[in-house]
Order: sequence, then C-alpha cells, then structure tokens
Amino acid sequence: MNRCTPLKAREYKLLLNPDRFAGEISLETANQFWTVQIGSIVRDHLDKKKDGKSRHGRGFDPAERRTIRFRDTGDHLLSSADYILRERTNPAAEEKEASGRELTLKLRTTDLFIAADTPLPGTQERADTKFEEDIAPLQISVMRPGHRCVLVAEPRSIRSRFSVSTTQPVPDGLGIDRLGDVLELYPTLLNNLMLITTDEIRSAEALRSGPTISEIVFKDAAVDLGDGVTAKFTLTLWYFEATATPRVAEISFKCKTEDGYVPRGAASRALALFVGMQSLDGWVNFEEQSKTALALPAKI
Repeated sequence: MNRCTPLKAREYKLLLNPDRFAGEISLETANQFWTVQIGSIVRDHLDKKKDGKSRHGRGFDPAERRTIRFRDTGDHLLSSADYILRERTNPAAEEKEASGRELTLKLRTTDLFIAADTPLPGTQERADTKFEEDIAPLQISVMRPGHRCVLVAEPRSIRSRFSVSTTQPVPDGLGIDRLGDVLELYPTLLNNLMLITTDEIRSAEALRSGPTISEIVFKDAAVDLGDGVTAKFTLTLWYFEATATPRVAEISFKCKTEDGYVPRGAASRALALFVGMQSLDGWVNFEEQSKTALALPAKI
C-alpha cells in the first residue's frame, strides 16, 4: 500500500447487551430494534432533511448466516502485533462454489500512518484490500483489586483506530493450520512482523482456533447523513454455542468516503448519531471493549 492511499470508509461500532436479543431472532425483531431504538436516536439527535422528512431510512434486509473462527499461535504472536486473523465460511456460497471459505488478515492500530503505509497484499486473484477507520466509544480498561473493569468517558465521546485488511478466498484443500500457511497467502506479513516483534517467527508453528462462532448478520438499514453520505447499518450477533442467547451483539454503521474525504455536515451528523446511540439505556454493553477479544483462542 502506498502512502497516498485514501481512507476508504469510517465504521462506527457499538457493543450491545446480548440478553436483549435472547430467543429466536428474526427480521421482524431486528427491524423493531431499528425502528424503535435507532429511530428515537435519529429523531432526538439529528436534524430533518431539507424536505422535512426524517433521516431515518429503510430497515434491515433478511439475515445472512455464516460461520467464523479466529486463529492465532499459542503465544498470540499475531494479536500481540495488532494483527487479527479470521476465517469465515458462507454456507450459501459453499453450495454454489467449490469453497465458501475466505480469510481476512487485519492490522489495526491507533496510528494512522502505520496503517496507511503497511503493505498487506494477498496472493489470490480476488484479494481485496481496504484501508478504514474503526470508531468506538471512548473507554479504557483498568485493573481494580481482584478484577478488571472498563471506564467510559462522560460526556460520551469516541476513539479511533485505523486498519488495513485484506480478504481473499481460501484455495481448495488448503488448511489454515500453520503460521506458514498464512505467510504464504500474505507475502509481506513476515517482514511486517519482523519490524515490530523480537519474537522468533516459526513457519511450522501451529495455529490454534478460537470458538466456532455462528454469526447472524442483518445489513443495509440506512440513515441519510446529508451531503450525499449514507450511513449503512449492520446488526451482528455471535453465538458461541447452540444457545438461545448470543454471546456478542453489535450495532455498527459504515460511511464511505470520497477519496478519503467526508463533508463536515455529514461527519457532524455521524458523530452526533454515534454519541447518541451510546445513551440507549439498558441496551449498550460497556463492560467489554471488543468482540474480537472474546473470540481469540486461549493463550498458552
């Protein structure tokens, strides 16, 4: 990736209380949350459009169901270097193609320039690389006697991290079992790791897998932020076991940029919307900071 690559999108992510989604999840349930909860935030925190209509738009499409797993070495070589490795299987795609598997490697950092200037190409023909900003509530994790807790900024605010990620199909018959398998699919990864870690990098080292996660995703609900910018919402639920209550629930929205630029009006509305969402009483999960941290394999 060259240093002139513009930011492709900004994604705002908010963890929710998973108990709120206990029981059978349906499109009707997802759109009730969209209409009542998100609709109230839009009404209370955003102005109306020039024609007097609400900026709160269409609801979610029917659910997509996928299986995902996160992988790392036993000593968390990748995650300790701010890399995340995720394998996703789409059963619907698997029925139509030889493989429905795809692998995503993401570097996420608080430093804009590290992300912007880190090369991360894939070797497969359909490899897709993105440079994005990830936005979450402003929180910090601190140790209290005997336990760790999360402190949330008051008044509510945001924090940004920047990511470069490449998603590519997994070749038929390839198991992602060793670190070397990942190094072959992402040819710059070895040099990238050597810049930031003094640990020995062993291609033969086994990759461990976190829990197998059943993922249910409702996508493409929309809020009009003005200036030609649309916030596209996604409701994500993760089930670690065959239970009626998800382990993780997240509401997020993504705004594409125009060559790395977002007009001030649209950016201001996105900020007001996300800060407002943090006030959803009884819905927001401020006890955890990251859904990915819950899905990594145990460190040994």
